[in-house]
Amino acid sequence: MLTALKTSNVATGKALADAIRATKYQGLLGSFAFDQTGVGIFATSIGTIKGGKLVAAAG
Repeated sequence: MLTALKTSNVATGKALADAIRATKYQGLLGSFAFDQTGVGIFATSIGTIKGGKLVAAAG
């Protein structure tokens, strides 16, 4: 939200909504973004480290 406020230069209306939807974030749990309807979407991977490499968890 703070990133969107900074990039939109406006605190209200369509400009802010567009800025929120354009915001992408790479965080601890993986990539995060908003879709065109404003719903937050993210992708995460769960695994273990074996021999110094990340191995996807079976499930």
